[in-house]
Amino acid sequence: SNSEFYNEFMSRHPLSILSTSEDFTGFNRGKAYEMKWTDLQTDEFLAFYIEGNRYNIRPKILGIGYKEGALAFEAGISNETSNAFNKDRGTFSVYLKNKGKEALKTHLNVIVPKDIIINIEKKSNISSETYISKEKRWEVSYIISPLFKLPKVSYNTILITSLLHIDGLSTFPVSTEIKI
Repeated sequence: SNSEFYNEFMSRHPLSILSTSEDFTGFNRGKAYEMKWTDLQTDEFLAFYIEGNRYNIRPKILGIGYKEGALAFEAGISNETSNAFNKDRGTFSVYLKNKGKEALKTHLNVIVPKDIIINIEKKSNISSETYISKEKRWEVSYIISPLFKLPKVSYNTILITSLLHIDGLSTFPVSTEIKI
């Protein structure tokens, strides 16, 4: 992988062991496989929760688990409207559960294709602090413009990626899709 947070974790834990689940985990109502790198000396880890079949050509990172030092969290995305057929709008939510010993200062950014309009509930809460043992949830709605054209490589789906930046750590992506 060429992602910044993965490379940073692996540079600090070069002897981490990769494990993958053979079946769906309990993450996101049992719809995800787990890929997890664990440092056996410190019990610190980085985990990806991936939606799709094992040989799916379009897997998505539904969530991330992380534990290192006093920082620990689980982040994910939940799509309340996964099928936009005959609809031009929908909603999804991004969440962050702080499982560590320090508050997490976060900022949310959403990446969508051209002609999809995003509305994040309470825009003042795009940047926030998630306290110890608390969960922060961002409710996001979208509108598909009549001008929207499906990208040629999207297999009748629209990919929406949310980037969760955690101050002092890195930026973590979680994605969902809208079937059209």
